[in-house]
Amino acid sequence: NPAGSHVLETDASSGCVTNRCCEWVFFSGMTGKDGKAEAKGVDGVVKTGFMTKRSQNKKRFTPINYKQRWFVLTRQYLIYYDSDSERRKERGRIAVESVHVVETAQLGGGVADAAAGEPGNAGGGGGVPPGLPFQVGYREAGQEYTLYLLAARDQDRADWIQTIRAVCAENPGLSGRYHSGLWSGKRWSCCRLSTRSAEGCDPCSLWSSRPSAVVGGPPGVVGPASERQIPNPPAPTEANNNPVAVSQNRYISAP
Repeated sequence: NPAGSHVLETDASSGCVTNRCCEWVFFSGMTGKDGKAEAKGVDGVVKTGFMTKRSQNKKRFTPINYKQRWFVLTRQYLIYYDSDSERRKERGRIAVESVHVVETAQLGGGVADAAAGEPGNAGGGGGVPPGLPFQVGYREAGQEYTLYLLAARDQDRADWIQTIRAVCAENPGLSGRYHSGLWSGKRWSCCRLSTRSAEGCDPCSLWSSRPSAVVGGPPGVVGPASERQIPNPPAPTEANNNPVAVSQNRYISAP
């Protein structure tokens, strides 16, 4: 497939025809338009988009907050910025090789968000902004951390989960279980266990698939492993009002 394509445009006022080159990013069937912000200083961009990020609170006694960030996924890092402008500032990054969990999540409705004044099951309750939550578990300097994110739509969340998993499919140490809830400082909101390092109470989905929601259940709740199936690849969607190029490449799936 070509790395780019040329488009002829006609100026409405002058009638002149110009030649514009559009840059595209191709990654095993998952494609998107590469904007100016991504082309500068970041190599191998796989996916970009706005999502809401929950503060990780790596330090004790720090407030919980949610902020919209511009995310750029490459083959090496998941990077987030304060905006998508050319003058944007990087706010953090996670090494792709350190990721071991990518699953849906439950924010609110449990002890963690109750303590923080954040009721609600998925996004949109109390202090939790609207959105479909998921989590990215990773290891850094010998410690385990979880990045909680909210996508605007269910399809956006499914696309992000599948794309991150595809990039991380060969990582060593992928986890077999995870916690769908939050740690409050005293116990997990999902299983009420009081040990932070306790083994996850839910089995992880197949790494090449997206988690299947429980039929009739609330958003973010994952069904038993026996009920999960590998879905067909998601249909191309539009992101940030940009057209999506369709590639004939195959989707990546874990062996």
